Amino acid sequence: MKTLGLTICFLLSYVLPITSQVLVKGRVKSENDQDVIYASIRLLRPDSSFVQGTITDSIGNYCLRNVYSGDYLLSISSIGYISQWHVFTIENQDKKIPLFTLKKDNILLGEVEVKASSFIRQKDRVLIIPTEHQIKHASTGYDLLYNLMIPGMHVDTQKGSVNTLFGETTLYIDGQKADYKEVRTLRPKDIEKIEYFEMPTGKYAGDKTSVNYILKKKNTGGYVALDGMQTIGYLGGDYNANLKVTHKNTNYTLFAGHSMEHNGGVRTDKKEIFYFPKQEISRTTHIDDAELKKDKQYAQLNINNNNDKQTLAGKISFVRQSMPDNYSKSVIEYSNASVNDISSRTETNQITLCQV
Repeated sequence: MKTLGLTICFLLSYVLPITSQVLVKGRVKSENDQDVIYASIRLLRPDSSFVQGTITDSIGNYCLRNVYSGDYLLSISSIGYISQWHVFTIENQDKKIPLFTLKKDNILLGEVEVKASSFIRQKDRVLIIPTEHQIKHASTGYDLLYNLMIPGMHVDTQKGSVNTLFGETTLYIDGQKADYKEVRTLRPKDIEKIEYFEMPTGKYAGDKTSVNYILKKKNTGGYVALDGMQTIGYLGGDYNANLKVTHKNTNYTLFAGHSMEHNGGVRTDKKEIFYFPKQEISRTTHIDDAELKKDKQYAQLNINNNNDKQTLAGKISFVRQSMPDNYSKSVIEYSNASVNDISSRTETNQITLCQV
């Protein structure tokens, strides 16, 4: 029994140091020897998965608590500075990271120098005030976000996607979660400023990163916006309308649109070769006279009421989709097989009787 007790004590003394939690701390300064406050500090595993994060305090210090031993990456970033990475290993004692010195990030485009003067670093967010030049060369909310050139953020203005190193960015308008249509129809001149949360907290907690468009306050007014796209070569288009009316503290926004696609006479040929130890087999696939026809209509009404005490928001959506015709005829042929040549014919014809 005494031997068993000694064995358990020995195992505990061996395991506990391995699973102990330590403190990681350091400091961030700029190249002109000034403290960088509210810089984002992210602790990552070697596969870039997120562990935890924090920000620097009023004198540029940061501290990460309860970190297990192992190999890590440390990401240091701040708007207006070039990001840095540090690879290190934590053992069974507190770790002090060497001083980081961040360099200014000035981007020179022709004769225009874009500086970070419109970026205001706050405790839990970055406040961005767009310039007249950035607003002038944007037509949607996605375009303006692209023009801001936020470090580490990729904006696809065509697909309407916004991503950072840590995943997809969630978009908001005046604190309310926004979808693709709402951001796409935003007029850049109506946007007063943008909040960027690198490590979302509070109502944005749970997002990878967050962007909140803050609109200019208007008592009365409105506008109508129309856009359309027609594809040359076959029948296909996307047409949208947007109506926005503001009356005192209430905003009414109506979206409506129609999209269609009609492909006829499409032919596809595909040839594959399979190699076996004693022979090879060829498979040829022909798709003839394929035809696809579909259309979609939608309408969405957003109502938002804001005052000093509360925010009320409502959304009503109607969507209709139809695929009245979906037809194709295919032929599959095999050659060089051990038996006679094999062929297979398939013909499908789908017609929608009920529309949703």
